[in-house]
Amino acid sequence: MQYSINKSQLQGTLHCFLFDPSVYISLLASIEGDITIEEMKEAVEKGYSGNETTMSKVLLENGNIYFQNLEKTGCRVFVDERNWQEIMNESEQSVFRIDEGELVRSYIIPTKKGLSLFIMAHHIMGDGKALIMLLEDILCNLSGREAGYRPLNREGTEKFPSNLKLPIPVRMGIKALNAMWKRKGEIFAWEDYYHVHEKFWKDRQSDIQFETIEKEQLDLIKAECKDWGITVNSYVVTKLLRKHPEYENVCCPISRRGENRSISNQVILVRMLCQYDAKKTFEANAKEVHRIIRHRLENNGNKYFIALSLGKMEPTLIDSSLVYAHGGYQNSISKKTAQLIGYAGDNKTHLSVTNLQNVNFETDYGRFRLKNIGFTAACMSATENVACVSTFRDTMTISYSSIKTRKPL
Repeated sequence: MQYSINKSQLQGTLHCFLFDPSVYISLLASIEGDITIEEMKEAVEKGYSGNETTMSKVLLENGNIYFQNLEKTGCRVFVDERNWQEIMNESEQSVFRIDEGELVRSYIIPTKKGLSLFIMAHHIMGDGKALIMLLEDILCNLSGREAGYRPLNREGTEKFPSNLKLPIPVRMGIKALNAMWKRKGEIFAWEDYYHVHEKFWKDRQSDIQFETIEKEQLDLIKAECKDWGITVNSYVVTKLLRKHPEYENVCCPISRRGENRSISNQVILVRMLCQYDAKKTFEANAKEVHRIIRHRLENNGNKYFIALSLGKMEPTLIDSSLVYAHGGYQNSISKKTAQLIGYAGDNKTHLSVTNLQNVNFETDYGRFRLKNIGFTAACMSATENVACVSTFRDTMTISYSSIKTRKPL
């Protein structure tokens, strides 16, 4: 059966993932206990079959994105004894065949005390919360319980507030771009998807660094945040900006998932001008960062600006801007759009900060337990650097992602 995810507000977001070659998210889970590789492999495969999203493939027809059900999942599971970073760098070189249903790859890594599970997914499959839910299902299957079934989220996300409108100059600008594109543009195909990926990763690889903040230090941070009247998220963003005072803007992906428990992408992007001022104290900077973030989130016009703008653009125009940015297409309209979105030129986001907050679900399953968990977020084409923050069992982990020139093989 074929399902369209073709809501006007969503199509633009999905197309931002489709032709972006640097669009992978990942999760690393350390599991201790008496479990075998075959048991884990079976649990992962059941996790795939228990989610309609991972039992579907992506269709691209006349510029629209669809999901079509499969009898057998295209997602794969491997056993590998290498370090997860080596696995990730090799995996990103090999394009995810999402047109055949390969939305996720899972790697079982034997360890001295059990197993590690490294899950790497194409962002069109879902967001960080989706990865957490897939891991939950896998661990539930591993324990011998039934994880249940998650249907594909056909709406994509809840509707945006009905009274929202883009500023008139922005609406007119997008309308003009769309009109020009309809006259001169074209529709892209899977050949373009594969070409862009292969060209991008030919001489590049992801570089991931982790920082861990243990409970004692995290408690001190929380106490300071309470005294200053700010959130831990604002504190972390300020900490990252202090480390890189050259950064002038920040993007924060915001979850709109609510009670939605489907494997899907439920985030919107909120971008803001934000730079660390070395002449002020850390506290003063943190309060200013917090004020800026609150202002963007409390004003729906600011909060939904990027999502609304993408939703008003012709989906194939977004495709063209990505293909242009990665050297696969030449078109003046595509070039202008790529510069506006940030795929090309000087409009890239300097730092994107994803905060998955507290990862709260069952960790002790009797004969095995989830010892640790870490995430990496996609360093997408419009972003230069990405930080992914998660808190698990009173320990905060921050991953830093960037793209660098690949080392010679």
